[in-house]
Amino acid sequence: MNRTHRWLLAGLALLLTLALTPVALADETTPLGATPLLGNLNGNPWAGAADLYQIEYPGGNVEVTIRVRSLLPDAVTNESFGFNLYRPYGNALNAPWAGEGAYRELNYRAENAATLTVQVYNYSRRTIPYEIAVLGLGDDAATPSLTTVAPAPPEPDTVDAGQLDAGQTVYSDTLLGDSAGRFAEYRFTAVAGEELTITLDHQPVDPSFGRVVSFRIYDLNGTLIGKGTEMWPHHWWDILVAPYTGEYVLQVQNYAPGLTLNYTLTIVK
Repeated sequence: MNRTHRWLLAGLALLLTLALTPVALADETTPLGATPLLGNLNGNPWAGAADLYQIEYPGGNVEVTIRVRSLLPDAVTNESFGFNLYRPYGNALNAPWAGEGAYRELNYRAENAATLTVQVYNYSRRTIPYEIAVLGLGDDAATPSLTTVAPAPPEPDTVDAGQLDAGQTVYSDTLLGDSAGRFAEYRFTAVAGEELTITLDHQPVDPSFGRVVSFRIYDLNGTLIGKGTEMWPHHWWDILVAPYTGEYVLQVQNYAPGLTLNYTLTIVK
């Protein structure tokens, strides 16, 4: 047997070994170092979906570690999945990968007691089962440390309808951006077949912001039924023909990290 044949056989043996060796995944018996809560988050590639949790932090410079682990061993999907920590009087922190890519992790330490909010997000098209755990509080059991909360829509500033034409509603507000997305939600009602013109005007005016600022319209089941089209750099527009009589959700989006968006949203029936 010549040297070339020996190298070919060695290469084939190596490939067979790799193919037959199972992929090592993170230990699933105690994956996060604490007793986790289980979640199941539907994906939304346009606006993102989120579960919210609150932690009553006791203060006293106690170090708290928050870990979130996807139960789908899919690195591509996991790039669209993670969590943010909202601190009092501070910007949101986005959790990096830890544990050799097995989960995302953030640490928090402060002198004052506070309520911390954890936002688990999913921008993929898939439903992602996950675990969330908190270490550093009591016996490190995550279940008593976390409280599930329902997201509340923001209270926008509104213009008195008496100052406007009949059937026209205007909202003016600001929205601080984040790479994982920040959102303001507005609810409106319409009659089936009714035509609504919806526009979004914003400052600052920069063509590059067209990739990160827009609005989306959903029914109450979370199905996307309309979205803004950029007519020029600071103006978004859509005409919605209401498919049913009832309530709708309109979501303004800002994906520009650290950018405060000043905007006016107009709905004309």
